[in-house]
Amino acid sequence: MPRPRALRLLAVLCVMVATLLQFCEATQATGKCMSSSVCRPYDKTGPACVRKGPINLRFILQTCRENNFIVDGKKHYISTYSFCPTVDEFSSFTLAEAPFLATSFQTTGEGNDTTDYHLSKNLEPRYLSVYGFGLSNSTAYPQVGLSPGAVLVAMDGFKETGIRNSVGVVTMLSLEIGLHNGRFNYIGATAPSESTIPNPNYNPSLCVTDPSLSMQTTTTAPLESINYCDKEINVKVAETAVQPAKVGFVPTCDAQDRCVAGDSKVFHCIGDVPGKKNCGVYLSNPREIRDLQLTVLVSYYGTDARKHVLISGGKNPLSYITFTGSNALRYIGDKISSLFDGKLPFLPL
Repeated sequence: MPRPRALRLLAVLCVMVATLLQFCEATQATGKCMSSSVCRPYDKTGPACVRKGPINLRFILQTCRENNFIVDGKKHYISTYSFCPTVDEFSSFTLAEAPFLATSFQTTGEGNDTTDYHLSKNLEPRYLSVYGFGLSNSTAYPQVGLSPGAVLVAMDGFKETGIRNSVGVVTMLSLEIGLHNGRFNYIGATAPSESTIPNPNYNPSLCVTDPSLSMQTTTTAPLESINYCDKEINVKVAETAVQPAKVGFVPTCDAQDRCVAGDSKVFHCIGDVPGKKNCGVYLSNPREIRDLQLTVLVSYYGTDARKHVLISGGKNPLSYITFTGSNALRYIGDKISSLFDGKLPFLPL
């Protein structure tokens, strides 16, 4: 049994988390998305973000193959969720039907109104990304496996559950938005370039002049094979692509793949990289999957365009749980699970 002091600490932290969740901004898409003041921190032309101003936030979900639409004769397998939340307001977003769209589909019977639900015939991994949150050389669309701006949200559950036609779906994500003077900070990024370096093959004794050639070289070597004549040569320097500092999804499971944001009897850790997974559930009934929702917590760090310090990162309750790292304080995570309905059917592991 915890000592009285530990109980008092637990009670204080529980009250703190409950208070933070109470003031968490549950954001919906509004007309302010059309405003010219909506910031785009990934865009060099701006506008840059200011505290209490709107930000363009677009989530792009990979849907299963059966959920598609056609534009100009080409099939697309995505669903987009657009929001314009307030910068530096700790926010909670609900991506309606995201688990279902990524793993399942519905059909309607001919001549009647009956609807049937089915798991996708191809349970390949599906990802959620945030527009503009990619590496410096591909900001618009984050690359899966390279950028934390893209995260796995659905996968085949057979390997973990032993049950065929089961899926693992993520129900809780945490997104960080780090700004430097209102923009993303690509520290260390460089564009492709050329650089002049000493010629490692320079050797005047092997250099001869051939008037029929446009450069000095040897008479025995091909024109562009070896350059003995120039003391310096130009070489191409590859670009250095980096992720913007403190931008992207951070795991809602700990390094030991334990869900810190919910009841471990219900929520498991879904993902393909050990130590970097997210809280979710395993299910095999598409009707039950349809009742799920995907919640994304968003917090801000750094400074805005006016150099005001952003403070909402300190309001993220997951930060407290991760920091304490105590099994006793995992109780707080159970309280957070109320954000995404802890009373869910699940597959035992």
